[in-house]
Amino acid sequence: MCLLLIVLLLTNCTTPRIQRQNKKFIVQLNHAKTKQEFTGVLVVNAQNGDTLLAYNHKRYFIPASTTKLFTFYTAATSLPKKLPALAYTIKNDTLYIKGTGDPTWRHPYFKDSTALSFLKQFNTIRIVKNYPTVEPFGPGWAWEDYPYYFSAERSSMPMYGNVISLSTITGEESVAPALFKENITFKSTKTARDQHRNRFYIKKNTTKDTLHIPFIVSDSLQLALIQQEHPKANLGFSLKPIPLSKLLNGIETDS
Repeated sequence: MCLLLIVLLLTNCTTPRIQRQNKKFIVQLNHAKTKQEFTGVLVVNAQNGDTLLAYNHKRYFIPASTTKLFTFYTAATSLPKKLPALAYTIKNDTLYIKGTGDPTWRHPYFKDSTALSFLKQFNTIRIVKNYPTVEPFGPGWAWEDYPYYFSAERSSMPMYGNVISLSTITGEESVAPALFKENITFKSTKTARDQHRNRFYIKKNTTKDTLHIPFIVSDSLQLALIQQEHPKANLGFSLKPIPLSKLLNGIETDS
């Protein structure tokens, strides 16, 4: 808030006043109490483009949460009214599908079942793999954050948000997807996950809570998760690329 007030003052000052405020502000940034912090500021007059204050403005910073505003704006102006749940085509008695990156399939918050309900209309389903493959982590992601809810892996066909959800809200543990029940060990230390395999270690807690821990995505796991939802399906991957001409719409973008 202090920084915001200073910026507002700067934008309403005359040039000499601005220069004095800039000098004072930079002295404050170099104060012993704040010198250990990595700080940068760029204030520009929105009307004429003049730079009012520049300090470390050409240095690289890890994007702050304000970057989310640009992400939201891009999504709001670019995405269609409804998210494309999957691309598909039907040949004879076989449904060929391809992931579109829709994150809402059985997501712990959205719980959307549009795509899975559609799949249940077919007995033979083949997944056309995405090329190039989607890397689990984006550029610049911290590799050591893998067990935390905010570092769910990316994939072309995410399910359950690519996290396990363990809830004690009802007084006893419930796990989604249920496929991972046998992969969980309750222990008295801290909640964690093996880095390179889907083994989860949950701190035994008597309080009611819900935990979300990312799981490692793989082709075999993808088939197993769909098979769990559609036990009678003959599932597999297409051995050759198939043109997919149709899109199945999912939930509305602003849900």
